Amino acid sequence: MEILRNGALEILRDINASESRKSKFTEMALQRILDSQLSAKYSYLGRLESNNITTDGFYDMGPVPEGGKFLTIEELAAQEVNDRRPILIVYAPEKNTTQLNTTTTEVAQEDDRPRGRSSSNSNLARATTPSKSSEGKEKAGSTAAASRTSKTVKGSTKEKESKATVNQTSKTKKEKPTDKKAAAEDKKNAEVDSSVTSGTDSKVGYQPTSDQDFLMYLDEIRPQITKKPLAEQIPILAKFVSDKMGGTIAPDDVTTFGYEVAMIQLKAEIHSNIVPIGRIRKGIYAQRAFLFKTLADRLGISCTLARGNYNRAWNEVLLGESSAGVRYPAKTWIVDLLHEPGRLIHSNSSDARTYTTLS
Repeated sequence: MEILRNGALEILRDINASESRKSKFTEMALQRILDSQLSAKYSYLGRLESNNITTDGFYDMGPVPEGGKFLTIEELAAQEVNDRRPILIVYAPEKNTTQLNTTTTEVAQEDDRPRGRSSSNSNLARATTPSKSSEGKEKAGSTAAASRTSKTVKGSTKEKESKATVNQTSKTKKEKPTDKKAAAEDKKNAEVDSSVTSGTDSKVGYQPTSDQDFLMYLDEIRPQITKKPLAEQIPILAKFVSDKMGGTIAPDDVTTFGYEVAMIQLKAEIHSNIVPIGRIRKGIYAQRAFLFKTLADRLGISCTLARGNYNRAWNEVLLGESSAGVRYPAKTWIVDLLHEPGRLIHSNSSDARTYTTLS
């Protein structure tokens, strides 16, 4: 996020827009940044491929306007609540109980391990312990040698101690001014550090809360698609998303569906422009496509996320056809999430153009 906050993405985009300044290196650098920041990629390019897997913290702030700048989630959270389109976000960390179970199993195995043999340990201790008689002889010899050497050393040690005290007092007198300077510098540095920390503490970043509704969606949909082929998983997930977002909507009823009023009420309720995707109960193209993509990525279903004009968005999947035992090459299909949830529309058909564009 520091790259986005410092404007590096905009600089690279400007460089690549110039025929004289762009190079393969700048193009590769821009692509790497976008692939690592999918929220920015979706805002700038309006498309995520099937290999762009969304994770916790992915959000949709809408398309970046011409000459505008992509905003981080902290910058968006600092804005006052308005009546514009909400910023959709997915943040739902799943609890990983596998590591906890492994740890408890290892602890249980550690407790069940047999202890070492006490008899062998005691024998080893006896073998390595020296006898009392040998210890007494060694002590007597060492004390006699120490008494002989102590007499010769006493005179020299007294002279050395007196010289050391004189040198120490002279050093302390010389070092007093430098110690005062060091103390003054330390005091100044402490004041600067305290002012910096107080300034940073006042700026509290955006702290997302776990989307419990999204987690419940995952727990609900997983058993429905388990052990089913991909051709059946996609329609099941599409109908599931449609049910959570208000159900089937006829093409003529989209404008009167009333999702905008529901969005404004939800933003006022949570006091933020950033709306967790699981909290939305009424949504159309953009909201349903966002939910489908984020759920599909968690469930292992490959799909894209594409944005069109006038709040249109859709998901594409790659599926092959088979007839009379003959399997044909895979084709790209658009998943209908509104009018006939679960229907797969061929991407090159007139129905696909009707679904993705405003007629």
